[in-house]
Amino acid sequence: MTGAGQVTSVEDNGIQHRRYAAGLEPQYRQMLEARDVFFGGSWESLLTAMHEALGNRVIGMSEKTVENIGADIRRIGTLMIYEREKQVNLRDYI
Repeated sequence: MTGAGQVTSVEDNGIQHRRYAAGLEPQYRQMLEARDVFFGGSWESLLTAMHEALGNRVIGMSEKTVENIGADIRRIGTLMIYEREKQVNLRDYI
């Protein structure tokens, strides 16, 4: 039982997740938004689209674009691990 002014463990977790989300760089936030807005909340669908873009490189796709997609894939991996380990959706904390 907690007294007035004490924070429960669920609230502690919420604070932890909010702090984590608040500290995300804009590129990480963009990946969360893209997942939810364009891919129905599915990391797998977003990753599939990115891997398909890399696999179907159009002539003229710059090396910088390829590097950016690779960096986004790594960002997604980081976000997926956090969400899986903490069993949360980070968009709930942004």
